[in-house]
Amino acid sequence: MSKFLFTRLYKHTLIAAKSLDSSLTFHNKSFRASEARKFMRFLPTEFKNSVWLRSVDCEEEEITCEWIVRASFARAFSESEKLNFSDNCFAAMRMLNERNEMLQSKPLSSFQKPKHVHLSVGQVFRHKKYGYRGVVIAHWPQCPIEDEEERDQWLQTWGPFHDGNDQAFYSTLVDTKDRPLGFKTIAAEENLEPLDDVESPIEHPELDAYFDGFEYGHHKLKKKLLDRFPEDW
Repeated sequence: MSKFLFTRLYKHTLIAAKSLDSSLTFHNKSFRASEARKFMRFLPTEFKNSVWLRSVDCEEEEITCEWIVRASFARAFSESEKLNFSDNCFAAMRMLNERNEMLQSKPLSSFQKPKHVHLSVGQVFRHKKYGYRGVVIAHWPQCPIEDEEERDQWLQTWGPFHDGNDQAFYSTLVDTKDRPLGFKTIAAEENLEPLDDVESPIEHPELDAYFDGFEYGHHKLKKKLLDRFPEDW
């Protein structure tokens, strides 16, 4: 890729990032940091996995999407790296534009994900106790079983949970490569380890009902699911 084309790619990606940052100014600091962390999955692997970047607190440092784009391009690229990174950039621009449209079309009150719900719909995880992989399809700030007696019985049966009911719970699809019967489960956050840089999607017979594909380590939400969980992408 020529220097001219690579420079144009940088400029267009930067414009998209600035536009999203502008839409994010109306949201709180925590939400802006969450958006920046999600955008980081489009970074070059070498930069994304750097010890320095992994130690950055997006909220404390007030990291923006514009900063991420500038930092990503601020290195020497070989010709093969330029071609690989260009794919990242086109995907990033598409996602930035889609995200910007959503932020502008929905009221601030639509974005109410509790801060202690750390995993996102579409995120791949590994279960700490049982070792299987899965993907999140929904989440709640506490155990979703409303009846107190039934909830206590469920927590006792599937626990013990160190954090009890005072943590996020997730509806998940279990990877049939690990559990062949196509299980759907509810899991406590303390038992889920989020997986970054996943190269392949999970497999499950109901996967297409929730997602429109898989890219950059994340299952892409269908519109109906994104409307329900607008902070997850």
